Amino acid sequence: MRRKTQITVLLGFLFGTSPACYGQRKIALHDVSEHGAPLRVSGTISFEVDPSQAIRYTYRTEGSVANVSDRDLV
Repeated sequence: MRRKTQITVLLGFLFGTSPACYGQRKIALHDVSEHGAPLRVSGTISFEVDPSQAIRYTYRTEGSVANVSDRDLV
């Protein structure tokens, strides 16, 4: 009985998450630095699945870091 429960949970997880993972996902980067920090980070990360390609999984990062203080950074 335990084995049947494990298989049911696994199949439910696989079928439940596959629509969310198909194609392309884009995730926004959120700046989590505290108020008054000298740097601000922004951008996105994209993940793409293309089964027709030799390299099936690809990702791309597009981001920026800005110095919002009046001091130079090392």
